[in-house]
Amino acid sequence: MATSLPQNFRILHGSQSDGFQYRADTMQRSLSCLLLFLCLPWSASSQTEQISTSLTFIREAINGAIITKGDFRLAVYGDPRKNAKAVEQVLFTHHRRDVIWAGRQLVSRGAKAVVPEKERSYFENPAKHWEEFIKIRLVDTKQQSTKMNTRPIKVSRGVQEGDIVAWKGLEFQVLDTPGFTRDAVSYVAKISGKKIAFTGDLI
Repeated sequence: MATSLPQNFRILHGSQSDGFQYRADTMQRSLSCLLLFLCLPWSASSQTEQISTSLTFIREAINGAIITKGDFRLAVYGDPRKNAKAVEQVLFTHHRRDVIWAGRQLVSRGAKAVVPEKERSYFENPAKHWEEFIKIRLVDTKQQSTKMNTRPIKVSRGVQEGDIVAWKGLEFQVLDTPGFTRDAVSYVAKISGKKIAFTGDLI
């Protein structure tokens, strides 16, 4: 896919759609450049793109990003491939169940889940939200999505704007980026000399 992005910046998105470029006004905190929406139409088999020696982008119905440091691995969004290898942590951008399934399997096998703090209860106690939704679904004008999580996920850490997730010498800066959900976050890190933004469904 041709693009005019600066050599030191990439953006990785959590779901599939058509590719396009987008002015980064919503992420103007030092990211004022054109962003690339890295998604292709869905296919039956996963496609991978090696962004750098330590970053692999997996194109699937739900995309995934795997960062490797030696024998250690971290996932953003999750790993949608069958028989995905274990990771130490999964960074979730928001709580929609159509997105988190690719990370759920990794957490169930021992990975630590990092989630938006303001959405923490959607991960840990989804039954509460479903009970509330059933009572107010016809009059709730603020309701944004019915694609809420259905099974609890053990959360290791909640994050919000200004937090840093440190892992094996990398620092993932957390930005509040309301998008598919009102309290979604994005993660920005410098990996192999490139600034990478993991935006979930912001764009």
